[in-house]
Amino acid sequence: MRGEADLLALQADLRRKVVDLIGGLPPERTPLAPRVTGTIAGDGYRIEKVVFESLPGFHVTALLYVPDAPAGPRPAVLLACGHSPVGKAHPPYQEIAIRLARRGYVVLCWDPVGQGERSQFWDVQRGRSRYNLVCGEHAVLGNLAVLAGTSLLRWEVWDGLRAVDYLLIRSEVDPHRISITGTSGGGLQSAWIGALDPRITVVIPSCYVTALPMRMANRIFEDPDTDPEQDPYGLVSEGVDHAGLLLLVYPRPLFVASAVKDFVPIEGARQTLHEVASFYRRFGHADRVGMAEGYHEHRYSLENQEAAFAFLDRFNEQPPRAGLPPAQAREAEALWCTPSGQVRVDLHGRSLLELVRDYARQNRGRKLRPLPGGASRRLDLAAGLRGRFHAGAGHRLAGHGDGTRGRRRDRPFPPPPWRARHAAPAPAPGGRAARARVAGPLLCRQGAARGLALRRAPPRRRLGGRLLRRPSARREPHALQGGLDRRPRAGQARR
Repeated sequence: MRGEADLLALQADLRRKVVDLIGGLPPERTPLAPRVTGTIAGDGYRIEKVVFESLPGFHVTALLYVPDAPAGPRPAVLLACGHSPVGKAHPPYQEIAIRLARRGYVVLCWDPVGQGERSQFWDVQRGRSRYNLVCGEHAVLGNLAVLAGTSLLRWEVWDGLRAVDYLLIRSEVDPHRISITGTSGGGLQSAWIGALDPRITVVIPSCYVTALPMRMANRIFEDPDTDPEQDPYGLVSEGVDHAGLLLLVYPRPLFVASAVKDFVPIEGARQTLHEVASFYRRFGHADRVGMAEGYHEHRYSLENQEAAFAFLDRFNEQPPRAGLPPAQAREAEALWCTPSGQVRVDLHGRSLLELVRDYARQNRGRKLRPLPGGASRRLDLAAGLRGRFHAGAGHRLAGHGDGTRGRRRDRPFPPPPWRARHAAPAPAPGGRAARARVAGPLLCRQGAARGLALRRAPPRRRLGGRLLRRPSARREPHALQGGLDRRPRAGQARR
């Protein structure tokens, strides 16, 4: 890289790849149709309960914290939520928003899809999600999105971009001083939204940034949850690491908050920031990049908040302050923007499942990224969303943990054409070899209700005129002898 022009060309290429990885962005910024459903008076600030539509009929619930003083346009902060079932009402997020409001910032904190008031699978009779809020819903929605050739992150990013649009129509907000921060899943959103929206002037992700080689090992041993939006499919094959993502922020101010004892590898965060900071230094912007390391586990600690807020104040023309005053969080129900606390119950609109279905139909037949091993594929995406997924085209969705929802147990999944080239030869009937069967890796989100799973379906073979199949988790496993399922008949003793 010889000069800043080469860096800008690299940024353009990275942006194209990053947008393509998540399936592109919606082509049109439709009317937000915003409305304030309630107001709460606070000590030095007020909270407005806001609902807007990031897409027609796709409702976003948010809280807007507005400081009482000073008068006139103020700097604003987008506060992205991490993985909390109550979303924007999570006490630590409330406390961050209150502290920022008392520093003179307008703060907008919204519920990500599948969290807080935006459950996509709400069971009214039971008063809970059919899966579980956050990771369970993210796994279902995210895996369907991957099958459709996109990512749940596409809609999370779009919600954030439309949140910026909402701030820009508020008279209390200075359009040239909009920042973003958040931790964990909020750190993910902060990094991606900040990278893709140049209207955001300061980007501060917390407990998210690392390096992909370390992240991959970390995913296996310490953080095996799927959460498909966290690591979009194709990052490695496209050569986009966290350093490349954060490089899209250049030359805007960037601050990374990390935790030394976090399950997100701190060594990766250091390496990534060192890489990105080298470009800031090389082109004369060394003062616009920084990092804080708290000696604690996965959280946005007070020490990291203090360092991040000082960085924020410096680039938003705010007076320096020392310390963080205590903040009193409210009950989640007091912060509901809807009467029942769920948009799918109270508001007539669209679910994310419908948006994924429409995306699949609009992109039917589009060539997807190649599968591992160099095989190419084309999916009938609409058929996939109706439940007829190729087991070998990646994975199958199993609502009951054994892949039987919506299908008869005795009807096997048809193998895709490319799998035939790699299939193992059928063993000879009888003998120990006949008992062999392939059980592919289980990639399931631990804790997802009733074992929402993505499994590589084992091939079924006919041996001696009988169908040998993997026993279901719902049936008692029986001994296999000679490759056949030997169950004792009535009145016959078990050997």
